[in-house]
Amino acid sequence: MATDTIQNDASAAHRKKAAEFADLLTRRSCLLNLTKGLNQGNVSFAQYLLLGFLEQEDELTTLEVAKRVGHSTAAATGLMDRLEKLGYVQRFSSDNDRRSVVWKVTRKGSDLLGQLRETLVDSVSEILANEPDVASPSPEPAESEADLIEALSSGLPDEFWRTYQALKKAGNPDLPESEVSLLTAMTDQIEQADAARLEAAAKLAELRGISFDEVVREFEIGAVAC
Repeated sequence: MATDTIQNDASAAHRKKAAEFADLLTRRSCLLNLTKGLNQGNVSFAQYLLLGFLEQEDELTTLEVAKRVGHSTAAATGLMDRLEKLGYVQRFSSDNDRRSVVWKVTRKGSDLLGQLRETLVDSVSEILANEPDVASPSPEPAESEADLIEALSSGLPDEFWRTYQALKKAGNPDLPESEVSLLTAMTDQIEQADAARLEAAAKLAELRGISFDEVVREFEIGAVAC
């Protein structure tokens, strides 16, 4: 009986620390800095998670990749092809079945993961430095599931994306200074929107009692166009 009480107390203490840590990671500044790092590496949040899986497992088959991200094998192959073109992963023939492909993280991929982890560490450290009482944050009004789903489902208007893609296609050297400034401002707006969606995803996962990855897959956060 006493052992059960001790274990329950330890579990409650762990959950409290986990909640405090989750609060730090889901701060908007933290998510915004992570989103900027992902954009600089030209990877989506889903690809970032996948690189993390690969680093932990050392290698994964295409079928295992598909199961991890909740996609078809064909979609998973496309995802890995894009990461391979960026130099973040490398394909090999399986030792057990030469017809099967296995994927491994390259040094460049590991370096990117390390940089993104440092971004998170720097962001959390800055929050702790500026808010010494962050371990006991003031409670914020609870957001309903409907509010969070709306935040995840809403996006920037089509006209915004048409203008953004046109500016991107033109290329910085050919743009007048006013349009370069507009492109920079629009990029910042996209990063802020991405950070807001990640923040809503973290809150929805906590509200539903499911993993963050499940929400990311359900709402296709970080989906990359071919």
